[in-house]
Amino acid sequence: ICFAHPEYGLPHLEFPELATTNHQMEQAKALPDSVRVKLVYCLLTLAKQGNPLAFAAAVMFYFGLRTAEAAAVLIGDFKICGNSDYVTYHVLSQIRSDGTADIVLKTDSAYRTTIATHEMIVFIELRINQLKEKGMSESDMQKVPFASLDNQPGAFVSTIKLSEFILNLLLDCGCS
Repeated sequence: ICFAHPEYGLPHLEFPELATTNHQMEQAKALPDSVRVKLVYCLLTLAKQGNPLAFAAAVMFYFGLRTAEAAAVLIGDFKICGNSDYVTYHVLSQIRSDGTADIVLKTDSAYRTTIATHEMIVFIELRINQLKEKGMSESDMQKVPFASLDNQPGAFVSTIKLSEFILNLLLDCGCS
């Protein structure tokens, strides 16, 4: 930008340490607007029905988490900030194929803080209210997986089932 628009007076910055390092960048993934709108509508509808996979899928969509990371989120891990304007989540664990939580992630950069808009707070409040209706106290639900099964509130959802759910939902929403 500084070369294209010198009138802005932006400084030219060089980062030689970045030029000599071989960084692997993840490819940006974007869904067409029509698919995103349908996806959010479907996720919210399914979440209102209590589908635990919809809650994990919402975490993937709004926070940009991987499947195993989204399945490992606990309700108490969310930090609602501002006047409920946004929410943060620190990625610290993932679910193994055997269904247990693992605090060892693939790379050092996998440990990160993510942020989502108020729309994710709607899902969080919906889930909290659903668990309250089932008689769970707020202190008990802090250690409950966000996408836990109703008949097993402490159990994490299967990453395989979550992947299948997301794939089918995206296909249903018009993604190819």
